[in-house]
Amino acid sequence: AEVTETDRRYTAYKTALKDFQRSLKAAEEAIRDAGKTTGGCNLLRGTDYSGIDRLDRRYWSQDLLIRHDDVYDYVAYGYNWDYQYKSVHLEPGTYTFSVTAKSHEQGKPGKLRVDTKFWEYGKTFGVTTDDWERYSVTFAITEPYDGYIRLMESGDRKALIRFAQLKLERGSVATDWTPAPEDVRAEIEAAKEQADKAQTSTDKLRGYVDGAYKDGIITEVESKAIKTYIQEVDAQWQSALGAYEKVYTNALLTGTPKTALLDCKTTLAGKVSDLTSYI
Repeated sequence: AEVTETDRRYTAYKTALKDFQRSLKAAEEAIRDAGKTTGGCNLLRGTDYSGIDRLDRRYWSQDLLIRHDDVYDYVAYGYNWDYQYKSVHLEPGTYTFSVTAKSHEQGKPGKLRVDTKFWEYGKTFGVTTDDWERYSVTFAITEPYDGYIRLMESGDRKALIRFAQLKLERGSVATDWTPAPEDVRAEIEAAKEQADKAQTSTDKLRGYVDGAYKDGIITEVESKAIKTYIQEVDAQWQSALGAYEKVYTNALLTGTPKTALLDCKTTLAGKVSDLTSYI
């Protein structure tokens, strides 16, 4: 391959990367703005189960298995104590907890129990439907609370309930589920970080290729090194695209910013492939 053609493809890649990074920033702003208008902020972290297989132990007492159906990513859980959000701090005021749930086994009803460490804010719901429905409980506290929130099936010890989209918010109205603002920022920062790492790997590849092509001869050692660099670039971009998916699937990202982010990702992935496959 000629260096001039490599340079052309590298320049196209760099342009696509800048567009991708700008679209990430636009997505961040769109998500932040949507969060201001769609209702209360979720006070629970780690409630976005998409793209992961286990609960995040930073927030949950156990790393329970996350399952996936055609509608939601969910935890199927029964009568026990392990589906527990470790700790949330609440100042005095009114709060609403909501969750999307359904019976795990078709035609088999269950009882959904939500409670805190003292049980005084608990509530039981009859889950008799095979379709996903939203359940909520509103409670007021008169002194600061630091403790867990627990969910379980409290009727039939052999029954399971599917739980998804947990939300705790200030006020007496249950609004549509959204991830915690801190989780949104973390997802976007992760996507940016992975994109930067991919850029660094590509710069190293390009720099090595420039040196290897100077004498017009590619030795076996140089060929192996270039292959290693290409593998590193591919690995970094797989990580970057994984982080991108978390941003793209965020419930608050809609309309033009979402479409633009997808278009930029698709273009960039193509430019990465053009560059690495040509070298």
